[in-house]
Amino acid sequence: DDFVILINPLTLKFKSRLESKFQEYYFDSSIGFFRMAFILGIIYYSTFAILDSHVATKDLSYLLFIRFCIVLPIILLFFILSYTKRFIKWWQLAAFITSLVAGIGIISMIIISPTIGKNTYYAGIILVLIYTYTLVKLRFIWASSAGFIIILLYTLSNIFFLTEQFEFFEINLFFLISANFLGMFASYFLEISERKQFYYQYKLREKDIKIKNINTSLEKRILEKTSKLQKDNYEREKITKKFQDSERRFRFLAENSADLIWLCDTNLNIEYVNPAIKNTFGYNVKEVIGQNLSVFFKNDDFIKLTGLAVSNLKNP
Repeated sequence: DDFVILINPLTLKFKSRLESKFQEYYFDSSIGFFRMAFILGIIYYSTFAILDSHVATKDLSYLLFIRFCIVLPIILLFFILSYTKRFIKWWQLAAFITSLVAGIGIISMIIISPTIGKNTYYAGIILVLIYTYTLVKLRFIWASSAGFIIILLYTLSNIFFLTEQFEFFEINLFFLISANFLGMFASYFLEISERKQFYYQYKLREKDIKIKNINTSLEKRILEKTSKLQKDNYEREKITKKFQDSERRFRFLAENSADLIWLCDTNLNIEYVNPAIKNTFGYNVKEVIGQNLSVFFKNDDFIKLTGLAVSNLKNP
């Protein structure tokens, strides 16, 4: 399959000029979903503030500050910027930063909150991973980078700030890494599916363009041929009209001439004779047409006339 040859198996980028076209296609097909994901992120991050009042009464102000003064303003800022014309150039970076900020916000709350909060907010990291891999339309390479960075930061926070929870950390880390690999798997094949759809649509458009070009070329040739035929018909009509005019003039002159005029074929059979035949030989025109010229001349005269006719055919 050409598609498999054209993509990098790790980054999934096209190895040709198709990559820039795919980026435009992917943005156009994803921007609506991207904005809905940001709205959903704002709603969820705000709603979970209710949990703060139950698990960290003492440090509630710090948790609310993280939610409403750091994370949510950044998400809202990128949501607003998504309506700008140049957003297409860095929308993947914006989604990447948003996922990291959401993850770092959860990790910060884990560090600040008491034990019950640490065990509760851990699940929030899994939600961030789901959000990163499936909702904000991050490409595989961006989503994987964000996922690994969040897990690395969670690991470092447990090592340096939460040593008393290390036994739970190992279990939590196992589930986080598993969730991250599942997310990577889903993201990888979702992007391949998007790229395949784009690629086959692109090939179909190319074929359509070729067919349209062929049709345009054929239409042009047909128009040229039609124009030529019309011109030829016009010339033929002009010649026919001239011939008919000449024939009318000849008939007028011949019909009204006192001299005998006739036309014969190569065998000297009479094809035309003017009315003067009546005065010369006493025959009607209809009686003469089809007769051989020898009927109207003596042998010697006919031989001379035949010789003259042959001479005229050789030297017109």
